[in-house]
Amino acid sequence: MSETMDDYVVNPHHFLDSVTKEIVEVLLENPKMPYSKTSLAEAADVSPDALYRRWEDFKEAGLVEEADVESKTQHWQLNSDSSIADNLGSLLYQDLRGESHQ
Repeated sequence: MSETMDDYVVNPHHFLDSVTKEIVEVLLENPKMPYSKTSLAEAADVSPDALYRRWEDFKEAGLVEEADVESKTQHWQLNSDSSIADNLGSLLYQDLRGESHQ
């Protein structure tokens, strides 16, 4: 029995690795919260090394922006003006809103 494209449902979670998914979920759930890289890794329950390996991609994609906080270390938050943040939010929370995968 062959599968047609109409029968195939894409799971958007398969396009994000688990580390990226955890980090993005934390940012989306707390869009105005300023995080150091270390505190973001802790909040997402991922290793700091795993976050650091992805960090330049997050910045280049416009997912994060530097937060305006008084601190000796840089803090970052979700760039809520970013289309990538909107798109990732749609992918991650599609099932929760009851939307179809079509």
